Amino acid sequence: MSHILKQLPIKELLQSEFKEELLSFIENLINWTIELIEPSWSEQSNHKGNHGSLYEFSDALCNIIGTICGVLLFNVTYHRFVKPILNLKSQEGWQLIEPLISYCSCNLYDEIVASEDIVRILEHCMERFLQVEELNTNSYRIGEFDVFKNNALETLMFTRITQFDSAKRFANGNWTDIHLVMPIINKLVREAGWVGAVMQNFVQLCDHAKNDYPAEVFADQVLTVISKPKLVGWQGSTLYSRIAELVQFLAERDNPLDLETGKKLLRIIDWLIDQGDRRSASLQQSELFRSIKVN
Repeated sequence: MSHILKQLPIKELLQSEFKEELLSFIENLINWTIELIEPSWSEQSNHKGNHGSLYEFSDALCNIIGTICGVLLFNVTYHRFVKPILNLKSQEGWQLIEPLISYCSCNLYDEIVASEDIVRILEHCMERFLQVEELNTNSYRIGEFDVFKNNALETLMFTRITQFDSAKRFANGNWTDIHLVMPIINKLVREAGWVGAVMQNFVQLCDHAKNDYPAEVFADQVLTVISKPKLVGWQGSTLYSRIAELVQFLAERDNPLDLETGKKLLRIIDWLIDQGDRRSASLQQSELFRSIKVN
């Protein structure tokens, strides 16, 4: 079946008289796959079955869904093709959720005009990701993402595709459109950055986009994260030094800093010093921040 799905000329069919037949066919495939993963007769949300061959089929199916979402309007696609998949509750459900997120995000890299509808879909995908057990403060597996969830995290933080010269944005090194996906990044890092794996992806994104990433937005995001009562997976990591590097770069890029942004960056530096980061101690005394005082 996956081989057949890969051969379908989806964009052409969406412009043809067979459009509704195609959409009904894909909708039925989605419902069949969901029933296979989480049978309606099972009372267990984590029903386990033998789905060893599901990945290739899920990949082909979600490739088609991503194409459909890139062509048709949000009001047509979300409730019919996306929401049923995001409603999956089991661990195995991520075999379908992850490729859905991946292929929907491809539209932002590939299309000359970025689709606001795709961004809306990815926002819903991000909300689903925030519900995973690995981000529950009471979980014993905080931050221990499996390969599907880790891939989803990288996709939602735009760190999975690092170099693709023919891309229209992001992966080609052009991050001037970073504002388009900031709603996704902003909520993801503010709510889940306390987990080391999430924050590592965030600082990697900021490093890639540092020529265009707004300094005050960065400062607000980091200050929100470090105010959390618990930081998991940070100790012994490179996060402190990497954040300090970004603070220095942004301060030098926007020199002279406006007072409010400067104060926020300095608060981050003060916190990093308290964590024992040596770079921050010298940065605090540099010309960039010497004239700025934090109340």
